[in-house]
Amino acid sequence: MPVRCAVPLHVERPELVEPLHVHALVCECLERDQAPTHHHAGAKPFATSPLRTHDDGLVAFEVGLLDDDLEERLVGAIRPRGGRLRLGRQVAHVVGPPESMRRATWEELARRAVPRREYRFDFVTPTAFRSGQTSVPLPLPKLIFGHYRSRWHAFGPPELRPDVAFDELDLAVVDFDIAASRYPMSRREQIGFTGQVTLSLRPTHRTVHVALDALAGIADYSGTGSSTPQGMGVTRYLGGALLRTGGGPTVLLQEMAGG
Repeated sequence: MPVRCAVPLHVERPELVEPLHVHALVCECLERDQAPTHHHAGAKPFATSPLRTHDDGLVAFEVGLLDDDLEERLVGAIRPRGGRLRLGRQVAHVVGPPESMRRATWEELARRAVPRREYRFDFVTPTAFRSGQTSVPLPLPKLIFGHYRSRWHAFGPPELRPDVAFDELDLAVVDFDIAASRYPMSRREQIGFTGQVTLSLRPTHRTVHVALDALAGIADYSGTGSSTPQGMGVTRYLGGALLRTGGGPTVLLQEMAGG
């Protein structure tokens, strides 16, 4: 079951906590006494976010989890530590258990999907894609949806995987408000883009429009692009305009819910 949760902390100097410190902590929690979570051809079943500071002085990082047992493993790893976690050279104090922010079963992600003609995303942290040894810091539609398809195929039930042949689709960027941003990595800064992007699919078979909506639904949990375990590519899927047929919107919510 995909889930996104936040871990609330108190840390003396949060400005010294780097995204790679959060990544190291999450890896330690999830891989403790377990096989390393780098199976599925390099795809890890989690994505992190950098620390964010609340008005009350507390901080939190978020984790998107794609394997059903990972939430229990994360909670189980944090609880025995007496509320103390190592973040880089600092000790952070846990002020509460991981808080569930969003969750859905794979079945729900598939069942709730509707036929959209537009798909809108908010890329919160710098986002880029890998093509061999090259970094591509651009919101190319087939790379965006290709990432979601790879996560569905790696971690979702085989019988629910949306089957989409991207080479045959007419996907295009129709609106964007983005900026180039730099993200701190271990050896050097990584360039990516942040901001909102709207993709459009030229009308085709309704099931294809539904399949893309199902694929996009994983964005809130998986992030987008390269280095998502290190906090790049944090993404919010904002939905988008529905496909219109016969002069009116085609809405499948009741049909797909069985009502």
